[in-house]
Amino acid sequence: MKKLGIKTLTSLLFATCFLIFTNTIHSQEIRILGGAQVYGGLTGAFIGPGVGIEGNLGKHFTINTDFNFGFQEKGSAIEFKPAVHFYFSKENRGFFLGPSFKYVSINEKNDLDIYADDVYSAGFSLGVKSLFKGNIYYFIQANPHYSIGSSNGQGALGSVAGISVNFGLSYKL
Repeated sequence: MKKLGIKTLTSLLFATCFLIFTNTIHSQEIRILGGAQVYGGLTGAFIGPGVGIEGNLGKHFTINTDFNFGFQEKGSAIEFKPAVHFYFSKENRGFFLGPSFKYVSINEKNDLDIYADDVYSAGFSLGVKSLFKGNIYYFIQANPHYSIGSSNGQGALGSVAGISVNFGLSYKL
């Protein structure tokens, strides 16, 4: 199983720290989610849990970072997904749309090296968030994307389209 490099971990730590300090702690939301990741060059979806944080950037905008973990019979995938959401309502709930970026680390069982290990993607987020009760919200979002860059030399998963779909709960601090 491939380990994440120090450069990748440093980048993820920097992005998370930036997100945490975008505004006061009272405007942050902690997210717990489940979902599926589908990549065009692979058969089957990676299904699993995720965690995230969302910070307020203003009346209509938030920035969020999700870490999704997915598993299937051929291996596992870790997805790091920062995104900016534009909410159509001023309360930062309801329908949202915005750009998203992804870093995906794919770990194949038995190190088969059929697919690229590191994939970078650009796309957008589309979803809805609604008040459940008190400070708890529920949401569903889809993130279509196009992967660029990495390839394993055979062209597998080098430049393909895919989608992630997440649903979950968030708690506003």
